[in-house]
Amino acid sequence: MVWREEQHGEYSVRTGNRLLMRERGEKCNRNVRGHWSSLWKIRAPPKTKHLLWRIGRHCLPTRVRLRQHYVQCPSVCQLCEDEVEDNWHVMFGCQESRQSWAAVGLSTIIELRLLRFNEAKALIHDVCHDEEKEFAVMIWMLWNNRNDRLWNKEKKSATQIGMQAFQMWNDWFKAQNFKQADGDEE
Repeated sequence: MVWREEQHGEYSVRTGNRLLMRERGEKCNRNVRGHWSSLWKIRAPPKTKHLLWRIGRHCLPTRVRLRQHYVQCPSVCQLCEDEVEDNWHVMFGCQESRQSWAAVGLSTIIELRLLRFNEAKALIHDVCHDEEKEFAVMIWMLWNNRNDRLWNKEKKSATQIGMQAFQMWNDWFKAQNFKQADGDEE
């Protein structure tokens, strides 16, 4: 008997697993297309990149997504109480979010893209490709504000969200510079 997946013809668990994953991948392609490398390369805290990744993979627990998985919850947005809460609405469509983008001074990068894209993942990939530094942190702050409203009944103003996003990015960036400076001394 010869195992064709190995050059030397002997079976290994590694190549057996690789063959199994390849066959499964053909049956059920779980790859989500997009420019993922540009997302992971942006200068932003890891938790913000992870959130962008979750939005792009369609696994952010918005009310629409929860209802798709049979969670009994209202579908209306917690912040505006007007429209259905999905990825797009929370990050870009809600009036509360739009005011926050304006408060932080990033509304111009969002407004132009709102005309070109109709899906949060595509807009995020486009912005990450251009490396807008505070963008990822702002997305994280919007999601955090939504969760504070949902779980703690607290709601920040657009100015507060913008200021916190700017401060969070600055603090993270300064820490990264200090970290690099410490590495240079060793």
